[in-house]
Amino acid sequence: MTDPDVDNVYYWIGPNPTVSQGRMMINLKPRSDRAASATQIIARLKPKLAQVEGIALFMQVRQDIQVGGRPSKTQYQYTLQDGNSDELARWAPILEKNLKSLPQLQDVTADIQASAPRATLRIDRDTASRLGVTPQAIDDTLYDSFGQRQVATMFAPLNQYHVVLELDPQFQLDTGALRYLYVRSAAGQLVPLSTFTRVEESVAPITINHQALFPSVTLSFNLSPGQALGDAVAAIQTVERGLGAPASLISSFQGAAQAFQASLESQPYLIAAGDYRRLHRSRHPLRELHTPDYDPLDLAFGGDRRVAGSDGISSGSVGGRIYRDHPADRNRQKKCDHDDRFRA
Repeated sequence: MTDPDVDNVYYWIGPNPTVSQGRMMINLKPRSDRAASATQIIARLKPKLAQVEGIALFMQVRQDIQVGGRPSKTQYQYTLQDGNSDELARWAPILEKNLKSLPQLQDVTADIQASAPRATLRIDRDTASRLGVTPQAIDDTLYDSFGQRQVATMFAPLNQYHVVLELDPQFQLDTGALRYLYVRSAAGQLVPLSTFTRVEESVAPITINHQALFPSVTLSFNLSPGQALGDAVAAIQTVERGLGAPASLISSFQGAAQAFQASLESQPYLIAAGDYRRLHRSRHPLRELHTPDYDPLDLAFGGDRRVAGSDGISSGSVGGRIYRDHPADRNRQKKCDHDDRFRA
């Protein structure tokens, strides 16, 4: 709000896409009341906003007509798809890092947020089998402790209350509570869970986006000043080919970048159609000025076409040969008629 060209600002936080993200709408003053463009205002706001710790703000010029219905942090989208989520999570940061090094791009970011704590319980199956503990017994113990298992219903004169079995909330804050859990074996004995399991702590994506039923990660970017979208698309494709990504990793442009790429694919057909049209239009007046003894197109189509000669008399074919009422040399002798027609 301290910027002289900003009119007002409003924002909203979560839940779309996640509670750790928010969106801001920065409305500028009318163009007649400010000297700078929206792109120039973004450029001068970036250094000031970069000093705010703990959060990153990506800005883009708002479009009245948005191509593609996928919102992103920056203007153009490049999406990766893979049936293997682990492979996708491994290659997305690699591509993001390489795209950030391209001079044609700026503000490169991804919609993946691998910041959710995750604890994986690894079971030593051989040890558990010797102790008489089954995987189902382990699953039941964990669900009794951290799940929402209803074990009873209390009926009152007016209401009924569900009884849920769980650990005391103070033991649900970290994975240390797993050391105090016991699992009942097939012989009826209580066996400590830590005897045959180990805990692996890591991070996982907060959300997993999908496109066409496959897990996906969208890398979005803005163009550097003076750069064209076509140059950026070509640079991204060069980087992708040089990395040697697996064949299962599918990449595609989305939104405005996809529309631009589609227009490039149809451009050769438009040029060819335009060249054909120019040749066709330039051929017709030459046929009228100097009508030949035969028409090549008549022969190509079996002599069924009928065209007008230089003196307005129709031509045709007899017996598969070209036939005219007046020879071509007689038309050349009528210089007066030719001159009049050329003037017209």
